[in-house]
Amino acid sequence: MSETRLEILEQIRHRGISALTLRHPWPWAIVALGKRIENRTWSPSMPIGTWYCIHGGREPKHKDLEAVILLADDLRRQFGA
Repeated sequence: MSETRLEILEQIRHRGISALTLRHPWPWAIVALGKRIENRTWSPSMPIGTWYCIHGGREPKHKDLEAVILLADDLRRQFGA
């Protein structure tokens, strides 16, 4: 998808935009590290490629922070990021 910022803003203005609330640190992980794998076993109501906002919900739990740190370290080792 190679939409320009203006095209994206027009899409939002005409159709609105949806939001997804996730518990921290997962919003940061998705935005900063990317998410290229689909883990859902159900079909999303939005078509793939639709723009939406990611909202950080509840405060992170210690075990979740540890999981993201391990994931980030593993990705850096694999991809040299």
